[in-house]
Amino acid sequence: MKEDIKNIRIIFCGPPHSGKSVLLSTIYKNLPQSHTAIVRAAPDGEGMYSNNVNQEQIQATRRKGDFSEQRTQYNTNSIENEKASIVLVDVGGKINEDKEKIFDTCNYSIVLSNNIKDKETWTEFSKKHDVLPIAILDSSLEGKDEIYSSSNNDVITGKITDLQRGKTKYTSPLINKILDKIQEITITKKNSQKEIKGAKYISDKDTINMLDIAKELDMIDKETNNAKWNVSKSCEIYSNLINRLKNKNEANFFEARANWVAGLCTQAAIDSNIKNIKFYDARQDKFIQSNKAELNIIQDSSKLENNTYLYNVLDDNKLNLITSKTDDSIFLDFELNPNNKIVPEDFENMKLPDIDINKKLYISGKLPTWLFSSIDLSYENQEKYIFQPGNGFIKYASENKKELGIIEPEINGIDTNKILENYKEFFENEIKK
Repeated sequence: MKEDIKNIRIIFCGPPHSGKSVLLSTIYKNLPQSHTAIVRAAPDGEGMYSNNVNQEQIQATRRKGDFSEQRTQYNTNSIENEKASIVLVDVGGKINEDKEKIFDTCNYSIVLSNNIKDKETWTEFSKKHDVLPIAILDSSLEGKDEIYSSSNNDVITGKITDLQRGKTKYTSPLINKILDKIQEITITKKNSQKEIKGAKYISDKDTINMLDIAKELDMIDKETNNAKWNVSKSCEIYSNLINRLKNKNEANFFEARANWVAGLCTQAAIDSNIKNIKFYDARQDKFIQSNKAELNIIQDSSKLENNTYLYNVLDDNKLNLITSKTDDSIFLDFELNPNNKIVPEDFENMKLPDIDINKKLYISGKLPTWLFSSIDLSYENQEKYIFQPGNGFIKYASENKKELGIIEPEINGIDTNKILENYKEFFENEIKK
């Protein structure tokens, strides 16, 4: 084994359509998230939301990139620099040269396959790179989970079923056995007592630990200590934030991972007249400043269809923007390039469009928290929503605080699914250039 690797790096591998992303999501949700990180080394545009119910919305938002040398290097750097005790790595379903480099950075694997031949191929590929399989699993849409054996060099073998997007597979004896094995490996590596990432900041007087709010509002998973944010409690979250922000000159938000929660944080800070706002970024292990951008009437736009335009927000094809509007609403969809990652320093060069602040604002995009908060700060619209694929648009800003947390499945007068799906091929081609 690769003894020089100090943390647990588990790569989820196997052929396409075996349920790797759904299984990874399930495992992640059952591990302490303060100790756990995910690296998406598969350029298929998926995220934790990919298992939400409305799969039409999910498919419309997926953006497939490619395994460019630049992206592969970014992924390997992300894995090697990740300080979390447990790192879960998601890769695509085809073996190629890029996989060699990614496997070389990992020390454990979970092999998941819907056919015997590919299961053997991925198992051998894993062992070839000195990556020890924790579990080797058959995947099937039908039947029940089975445990075949766990005595063969402590490798868990079995069959896992019903790993379908849009369905939630919470747990089973097989999943519990995998979780127990990960816990056992973590203890063996003496990482179980490792200080949670960012713990050095928690005692700071200006830090708002969102896990404390989750505990007060009974939104903590008692087994994992993870926040289980409930949109229906948005008003209570906002009120709690307002109380905590009294007499503060700045606000540093820790563990505000969901963007609708980050939106509530930003709005509570604005309403508390706090201008210095930061969000903790676990990957960089530091707080990143939210900045208000200057808005411009952007000239270099392309008309896509009636009232729908495309803007280049950031050079080097890092960030594009689709806008669409009606008489009372405006939709801003930010398209990140998965092959050309965005960093906080890029914000200074962004060209955000000026919009009508009297309209309802709907924001979409797989945005890091610090960037979403900065975009939020830049627009003074009274009603704001953030898109959660598969669920709809969550209202996180309103004059009427009782409306916080309202979910609108769609925007009246704007077919967002059609817009996102129509330009899916366009963006996939752009990011491959």
